[in-house]
Amino acid sequence: VRCNLERYQARNIRDSVKFLVGYSAYQIFAKLNPQFQPLTQEWREAWRDYLLMIDASFRKLGLTGDDWMIQLFDEPLLESMECDLEVAKIAHETLPDTRLMVTWCVDQGGTGKKRHQPEHIRKFAPYITDHCFWRGLLDRANFQQLVTELKARGSRCGFYACSTSLRLPLYDYYRLHAWKAWEAGATAPIGLYCLMNCAWGKEGATSWKLAESGGIVYRYGDDCVPSIRSEVLRQGLTDLKYLKLLEAVPEAQAYLRDISETILKNRHDPDSISRFREQAVKYLLDRNGGK
Repeated sequence: VRCNLERYQARNIRDSVKFLVGYSAYQIFAKLNPQFQPLTQEWREAWRDYLLMIDASFRKLGLTGDDWMIQLFDEPLLESMECDLEVAKIAHETLPDTRLMVTWCVDQGGTGKKRHQPEHIRKFAPYITDHCFWRGLLDRANFQQLVTELKARGSRCGFYACSTSLRLPLYDYYRLHAWKAWEAGATAPIGLYCLMNCAWGKEGATSWKLAESGGIVYRYGDDCVPSIRSEVLRQGLTDLKYLKLLEAVPEAQAYLRDISETILKNRHDPDSISRFREQAVKYLLDRNGGK
């Protein structure tokens, strides 16, 4: 953590959240401490101490609760909800100033694994500050309503996608990723897993010579080698910057309301974004006297 923090400071990275404790901090705790029976007093005290130790480690480096986030659960199952609610409650009471996040996923058809619906997620709302939804959930009316409710109470809501096959369409999957964040009104970091795919517990990454899936950049020593996928993702993030700039242009508001829907409905037409860029530049130049 100290080494990474020094890199952030050297490169003047100003993002508020610099570290994510995951994946599924609680499930890691449970695997490391099988002697504690869930929902017993001993288990509650052990989980609380575990959280305090994590907090102390970050505070030694001068980091505050806004600099880092704990992902309590990564795609939790509905069957463990009683225990998970208590885990979230204890975490909120123990670290009230720390961002707590859950990644919510969809049921996996045919596996029998049931995951949370909006009525279940609402029960976690008093304890969780950040919610990250699988991207497909945001197309569903009941989840759209849930996100509206969570934002109204001050929660941050983002989304993620995690398919890594090289067969995925560059335009629809990567270029439009940021546009989907715009359409969803994401207020938390959006994820595309993963930037660099390292083998668990080891240095290195998927070889570019063999890659059929995996990280969208490749490791070369301490550097990243970009790919076509990462470049297309970067273009989408630049599109997002244009959208943000247009928010300050009064005469562009009607255009702005319509454009994301137009782009996302015309996924077969990659040139539509080029036309958007041209129109955005025109609005911005007109606003600034052609400069």
